[in-house]
Amino acid sequence: FQGPFEICRVTGFVGIDAVVFGAANLAEARKLFADFGLTKKQDTKSRLVFATEIGSEIVVRHSSAKDLPPPINPHSQFREVIWGVKTAKDVARIAADLARDRAVTSDRDGTIHSIDDSGIRFGVRVWRHRNEPRRAAALPLNAPGARHRVDAPSPMYERAKPFRIGHIVFAVPD
Repeated sequence: FQGPFEICRVTGFVGIDAVVFGAANLAEARKLFADFGLTKKQDTKSRLVFATEIGSEIVVRHSSAKDLPPPINPHSQFREVIWGVKTAKDVARIAADLARDRAVTSDRDGTIHSIDDSGIRFGVRVWRHRNEPRRAAALPLNAPGARHRVDAPSPMYERAKPFRIGHIVFAVPD
């Protein structure tokens, strides 16, 4: 059995590089991701790009864009998740493995694209963003049954500033 940590070690997985969405109304998408605290990197009539603190991206294209992959179902605007790996050699190894039983395409920038058995579109490319810096010890937090911060205020922030995309969740039939 290869658990998730073994798979990450073998493939050179670093993290989620980007998530691509469609949107019928780019103004609403612009407001949603700005309100969520992401940094706007690009804003055109047909494409929005927002980034986390380390640079992982949310890409939003108009849902009618001809080169945008189709949604995974009629009720979703998710189009693709792009995973980051350490090296071009990792990308090539993954592409060769995938090509044994499915179509794999490649962009000029070296990103490969495919579709998993559940119909989820994904890409793999060399990680383009900053790595997470080592942080000082976290401030103690209180939780039910665990009171670590006593008589000390919780830190206050004016707004959220997502640091990275930590995970993505899909509901699949099997």
